Amino acid sequence: MANRKVIIVGIFEGLFVYATINSLLGPSIIKIMSEFKVDFTVAGIALSAFSLGVLTTVYTGKFADKYGPMKTSRLGILLIGITTILIGFSQNIITFYIFSFTFGVSAGFFESSFNQTILDLYPNAKGTMATIIHSAYGFGSIIGPIIAVALITQFNNWRFSYLIFGSIMMLNASLQFLFGSKDGRAKQQIQRDVVEVDVDSLILILVASFLTFIIGMGVSTWLPTYLVSTSKVSYFESSIVLSSFWLAFAVGRLFIGKIADKKGFKKILVIFPIIQTVCGITAIFLNNLIPNVIIWGIVGLMQAPYYPLLVTIAYNKFRNSSGQVMGRIVATGFLGSLIVAPLIGTLAKVTDQNMATLVIAATSFGLFITFLKMKI
Repeated sequence: MANRKVIIVGIFEGLFVYATINSLLGPSIIKIMSEFKVDFTVAGIALSAFSLGVLTTVYTGKFADKYGPMKTSRLGILLIGITTILIGFSQNIITFYIFSFTFGVSAGFFESSFNQTILDLYPNAKGTMATIIHSAYGFGSIIGPIIAVALITQFNNWRFSYLIFGSIMMLNASLQFLFGSKDGRAKQQIQRDVVEVDVDSLILILVASFLTFIIGMGVSTWLPTYLVSTSKVSYFESSIVLSSFWLAFAVGRLFIGKIADKKGFKKILVIFPIIQTVCGITAIFLNNLIPNVIIWGIVGLMQAPYYPLLVTIAYNKFRNSSGQVMGRIVATGFLGSLIVAPLIGTLAKVTDQNMATLVIAATSFGLFITFLKMKI
């Protein structure tokens, strides 16, 4: 039991710091561009390196199946720590690109394995534990920019935040190797049943992951621009609205999983996208801070259970190859996050901002259809 608590705390802290590191780029990019003397185009290409690296989860998932998810997640935490520190020592945009790519690859080891570790250790409370653990990502996404801005303002240097959080990740990995379970394979702790591959279910799971990431990244990259450009709120207020989305998202993950375990995954995954769709359409007609904080907070709350419940469903259906399946889920999701910004931007250019924002509501409705067809 003690070992299990160490593992859970380690993964929660690892996911929190991992999310924090991911969110450092936004506040740091201006300083990085200034120091390396590059424009937005070059910086944008460099920032894509992380997402390209994460696509390797298709292959790191095989590593998790072969050597065990617990050992793989520890390795991922260690590599994330090392590569984050390396980013902090980047000497030019080329080395920044290389280290960002290797950071993405390192994240792939963690992304493709930590869900299996949690679900192996808590077979009777999968939905509850999956959503609670994933709440760490939401809280880290809120804290990261605040810490980055504080450090950059205090020291006029973007590197310190990477060096600090990279060191924390390495310390976490060391504690995991020292005090965690010695066998390194969470999958040995329970009996896995032989499950026949269900291609139709796999396709629906991958589609759901793709759409889920589109919504999350769409809100993150487009919402502040939309709110300010349509004069719904001020620039400062737009950050408050975005924070309401992520705060509701993080808090929702603390309790919705328990509800899903009691009421059933299907009900949650069918009802929530409908509410999210209605809110996404309604938001177009709302002005001022408070109404937008409320409506986008609801959108974030509805978004909270999708991904953790999705990986739980995949785990139940594909236990004997769960690492590879998890890797495909993550890679497919990141493909969605890569296309959403140019998609919304193009729509805003050829139509208007309101039509572009409807991508979020339309994607939510697509999730409703996908979850409705899914056998859970």
